[in-house]
Amino acid sequence: MAIDSLPGGMSSVYLDAAKAIGPASQLLPAAILLERYDRLRGQVMEQASLVSGLNTELRGLEHQKALLMEQGLPAAELDQRLTELYSQGAEIASRVSVEMARLQNMSQMMSQASDELVRGIKTSFFDPDGTIRNLR
Repeated sequence: MAIDSLPGGMSSVYLDAAKAIGPASQLLPAAILLERYDRLRGQVMEQASLVSGLNTELRGLEHQKALLMEQGLPAAELDQRLTELYSQGAEIASRVSVEMARLQNMSQMMSQASDELVRGIKTSFFDPDGTIRNLR
């Protein structure tokens, strides 16, 4: 990947701003790190929303089970409906496990991207050749 571009030729507000300010040789790496962190943060938020939605579905199934128990249905019908709900619950619980593992992995990647971004910013501020120091 070229230092002044993102994968797939994606545009970035951060990259565009870095190019406009210049000198590009020092601002672009920080802009790329910021863009990476920002995109990962968005993906983590989407994944967290998905996991939350699945957990809400599980709670809804538990509520449906409780309502079925209160209805006084014949034993055979109650068993059949509860079995269906348990099956649905098992499928959703399995998916929650998979999606939660993805969320944890993505969160770890976001944390690493944050650490890289902080290191990049510190370099810009404290390195004698750093762009920000030179702009003062």
